[in-house]
Amino acid sequence: MSEANLLETITAIAITTNFFYFKKAIKMIKLYNWKLKEEKMNYLAHICLSDNSEENMLGNFLGDFVNRSLEDEFKYSIKCGIFMHKKMDTFTDSHPDFLRSRERISKINRRLSGVLIDIFYDHFLAKNWCEYSSISLEEYANNFYKILKKI
Repeated sequence: MSEANLLETITAIAITTNFFYFKKAIKMIKLYNWKLKEEKMNYLAHICLSDNSEENMLGNFLGDFVNRSLEDEFKYSIKCGIFMHKKMDTFTDSHPDFLRSRERISKINRRLSGVLIDIFYDHFLAKNWCEYSSISLEEYANNFYKILKKI
C-alpha cells in the first residue's frame, strides 16, 4: 500500500469512526442511559491488541465511552475488553516513552497532548501495519466495521 493510499485509509477510518460508528456508539450509550465519559479517536491499537473475539474488540472500542459504574451492564466478554482498554491506557500513560512524547507535545497543547500522542501512535501502527498483520489494514478495518454494524 502506498503512503498516499495509507493516509487515505487512515483518513477514511477516522472519518468513518467519528461520524458513523461513533454515532452508533452514542446511540447505544443513550439507549442504555449511559453517561459519555470522553470523546477520543484512538481505536486502532486498542482493537488490534484485543483477542480478536468480537465482544472483546467491542469492549476495547467502548473503553473510552464507559465509566466504571456502567461496566456491570455488559456481558463478561465485553467487560473484559473494557477492562483491557483501561489497562492499556494506564500502561501507556505511565510509560517513560509516552511521558517523554507528552512533554514535547505539552508545549503546544497541554490539554490534548495525551490524545494527540495516542493518535500519532495509531498513525505509526497504521503506517507499519504490514509488519504486524497478515491482512491489510483496510480489510482489518472493514472486518471491525462489520462488528460495529451489529450494534
